Amino acid sequence: RLSDQQALLLAARSEADQRVKILEAQIEELRAMLAQQRHAATDEAKSSTSRITELEARLAKQQALIQDALFKSKQEGQANLHVSSVKSKALYQQLSSLQATIAEESKSMKSISAKVFPSVAAEDLCSSPGGIAWDEEPTGEGREPGAQSKLVESKAGTRAAMPRGVASPADLELRGLSVHYLSTALLQEVRAAGLDSRTASLRDLEAAVVLPHTTSARCQRDGQMGAAYTDLLWDDDHAGRATHLLICPPQAAICEVAEALEHYCREAGLSTRRTYVWICCMCNNQHRGRPSAPGDSGASPEVDVGELREKMESRLRSIGKVLALVTPWNSPQCLKSPRCLAEMCIALPLGAERCEFTMIMPPAGSAQLARE
Repeated sequence: RLSDQQALLLAARSEADQRVKILEAQIEELRAMLAQQRHAATDEAKSSTSRITELEARLAKQQALIQDALFKSKQEGQANLHVSSVKSKALYQQLSSLQATIAEESKSMKSISAKVFPSVAAEDLCSSPGGIAWDEEPTGEGREPGAQSKLVESKAGTRAAMPRGVASPADLELRGLSVHYLSTALLQEVRAAGLDSRTASLRDLEAAVVLPHTTSARCQRDGQMGAAYTDLLWDDDHAGRATHLLICPPQAAICEVAEALEHYCREAGLSTRRTYVWICCMCNNQHRGRPSAPGDSGASPEVDVGELREKMESRLRSIGKVLALVTPWNSPQCLKSPRCLAEMCIALPLGAERCEFTMIMPPAGSAQLARE
């Protein structure tokens, strides 16, 4: 029995030693795996640290670029602000210079009147005496002095108290073309006459459209052949009692005139169909004698320039609103035309209460002036 017991113990001990060896082998394997995992974790930590360091460097670089861009933008903004301020001052100086030029031309009306109105004293022109009172009709056949004009009596317009197509001479003197007609039908007539509507001037318009259309028409003002262009228009959308009088030289482009008037109506909130503008070449009878610019051999000697001045002033007083076309903006043609200067010299002394004076420009000229 003792031998059997010892054999069993030896077998059990041998088995236990084998198990211990197996466990030790497993422990070594686990230690190797742990060391491998620890090594891998260390490498990953190093890689992560490297990526973090790289990202921090890139972030610092981006922040530096942003700061630099902000600094440059601030400098450029300040520079642009300075340039804009300089341009604004220059623009203000140009506008002030333009106003000063107009004021200077108004003050020099004595010399201008000596050229345009040689038979009228300059002092009379400066004093702006009252001409025809437009709240009364002129004395004539069938009218008594002081009779109330139909222009005052009629609240519905010039033609409300008269048959269609019939008007008194005094009424016809104040008829103007609508801005709508100027910018649509009139430009179509200009093109139909073979002219370029973009470059044709008021002088071209008078020769190619106004005179041919009105030569065979009988004038309602004096009963003779040859009428004013507005005498032929009787639609309310085309013509009516003038709300504004336009001062512009004959070489002004009709397209620029139409564009400037449309721009003015938009800015002032006026209807182009009910804004009627008195323009000399279309509202005045071009078949009758009229004084021309100084030195023009075509001037009509039978015209009394004193009477013309009185009619001009009374027309300005009656209409009450004057528009002066300023184009080009940096060298206005109206300041070079003796006739325009004479009209401005009569209009400006009347004052804003009796004659509102406004300078207008085509949209392109306004945009260019704003850019400058």
